[in-house]
Amino acid sequence: MARAAVLTEAEINKVLKIIGVGRNRERNRIAFLLSAWAGMRVGEIAALKLKDVLNPDLSVVQQVNLRASQTKGSKGLSFPPKTGPLLLEAEGGFDGSETLFG
Repeated sequence: MARAAVLTEAEINKVLKIIGVGRNRERNRIAFLLSAWAGMRVGEIAALKLKDVLNPDLSVVQQVNLRASQTKGSKGLSFPPKTGPLLLEAEGGFDGSETLFG
């Protein structure tokens, strides 16, 4: 099976400019960067809960284990360090049981 092409930094910046306008720009930016940086699929991102990615002290987990209901089979994903601030932006006072993108 062919592998998906990886976006260059210039291509990522171009997409960020396009999604940087509009009603849900912050949500779209976070979702896009999780896909680009962590290799997550759209269904995995949509099913992601704050308790999956944040520790009780609000630090970001280094690896998230997605349940079979969140992905195609169970799998673990490592988050690159630059995703930490991104996930903390999304935190916004949720209790942890809610999905990142409601």
